[in-house]
Amino acid sequence: MSVILAIIVVLIVRGSALSGENSDYMSKESTDGVRGLFVILIFMSHYVEYIRTGPYDQFYLAFRSHMDQAVVIPFLFYSGYGMAIQLEKHGSGYLKKLISRKIPGLFVKFACSVACFLILWLCLGKVYPLKQVLLSFVAWDSIGNSNWYVFGIIGECLIFYISYIFFSLGNGLEKKSAKILGVVFNLLLTLAFIIGLKYMGKTRHWYNTLLMFPLGVVWANLKNKFTLSRKWGWMPALLFSLVIYRISFLHRSSGLKWFTVWCVAFLSVCLLFTVVIRLDGALIRFCARHVFSIYILQRLPMIILTHFGWTKSSPYISFVICACATCLIAIAFDNLSQRVGKKVGGR
Repeated sequence: MSVILAIIVVLIVRGSALSGENSDYMSKESTDGVRGLFVILIFMSHYVEYIRTGPYDQFYLAFRSHMDQAVVIPFLFYSGYGMAIQLEKHGSGYLKKLISRKIPGLFVKFACSVACFLILWLCLGKVYPLKQVLLSFVAWDSIGNSNWYVFGIIGECLIFYISYIFFSLGNGLEKKSAKILGVVFNLLLTLAFIIGLKYMGKTRHWYNTLLMFPLGVVWANLKNKFTLSRKWGWMPALLFSLVIYRISFLHRSSGLKWFTVWCVAFLSVCLLFTVVIRLDGALIRFCARHVFSIYILQRLPMIILTHFGWTKSSPYISFVICACATCLIAIAFDNLSQRVGKKVGGR
């Protein structure tokens, strides 16, 4: 896996370039580059669970352990930021679209992915308890699929809707006070969501990064007040973020507070790097276009190859097969989803 990581890094570096002086590090092009990179890291992190690691994998395993939950931080932050920007542009109309189309669409796509896993397990002769299967369709449990992040992001979308729909009634979202109240309410409800998940007995990875979503909402409202220049502004901020990152990393196992500080420091470092460097390339762009499908479907080929013993006997060949199969499945799944969405939307 260390060799694969090195190859991927080389491919990404070759396709990347210095950002322009006036480039927007929060533009779709910039954020797509980061999302594409991190979904690749998630793929590798999941794949290593199915293989027998050896001495050559130790560097990657150390890197994976160091990253921990950081691989999902940009997704949560960009989601909160993007939704806040869309709300600023379209007002209450975006909230109606969010609750009537986007959240149901996300849920349906996830439920379809769970059905794919269920069919696969039935073909392989494995039967899960009915309760576990039903809870898997609402992302509360799993039958081999990735579920916790989807549960978290759907929950955050609902929180975002609740936070702003209350303050949009009557006075409208254009008022500064309504926007501030929405931001505060979004943060408070997210904290309640985290406490609820912890109280329900969910492990820490279910909730320890969720605050990055309201942080994205906050940044969407504050971004214009801060200017980061490649000439001077980003370097002091980067050095400061690296110091905080190092300190918080040493204490991140002490509790949620230190872990949150580490998450914020990691996010700051990522954002400051994107001020200077724009991640790009064919691989990055493809993964960015199919992020959700790659994330929820990548375990399908991994499970199949593990069932036949390939991941243990031929881990590198299996990695290539899994990567190619995941890409093809993601393309087919997204194309089918778009066609169904157009038909339903037309009706």
